[in-house]
Amino acid sequence: HFLDLDGPSTIPKRLKALARLAAVLRKLRPDILHVHGGIGWLPSILPGPKTCVLQVHDPPQTGRDSVLTSWVERWASRLRKWHLVVDSSGVADQLAEAWNLDRASVRVESLGIDTNHYSPAQRGFERARQYSRHGARIRVAWLGRLVPSKQPAQFVELASSIHKDLTQVTCCLGGDGPLMGELEDLNDEAGGACQLIGSVPDVWDFLANSDIFVSTSEAEGFGLA
Repeated sequence: HFLDLDGPSTIPKRLKALARLAAVLRKLRPDILHVHGGIGWLPSILPGPKTCVLQVHDPPQTGRDSVLTSWVERWASRLRKWHLVVDSSGVADQLAEAWNLDRASVRVESLGIDTNHYSPAQRGFERARQYSRHGARIRVAWLGRLVPSKQPAQFVELASSIHKDLTQVTCCLGGDGPLMGELEDLNDEAGGACQLIGSVPDVWDFLANSDIFVSTSEAEGFGLA
């Protein structure tokens, strides 16, 4: 994480993050600052651009952010007239209720996706072959950052468990990150049961050429819109 806020947010980490952000704001002098909920307290106590967008993923009712963090973000958004953006209408309703806001002041930018973009009709023969092996006809896909919270090792273990019995199935893991080396070792132990294809520049194409998508994340903020 750029601000070194991975893991538990201790006081020393918060102070270092504050100093880093202050240095960036002084150097870049941005016209607009986009900050995510949970770290909105950072720009709230720093001089910055007049326009700030606070994107809230988890409303206070979830308890994922501390009461103090939520309180600071609430009052900073009011006093400094931040623009509020959320991922779904459900989150918008909860945020408006918790912060006593006019619901119309909370903008919804849905995380919803158009499934037509990756329907089987979009498949290309050569690309489908690239994501297959040994003439396999069923492609199981995993896609994301290779970080602990996404738990990609579970997908490699899944590939290993079905590799021996289901020869018509190909398991493809797309993405890159700090766990790549660990996953490569795990996959080698499993006899190369999973295809680790690295970074995927064309997400729609990758999904269109897959039959099943598997998510092993601890949690995902899928939109409710």
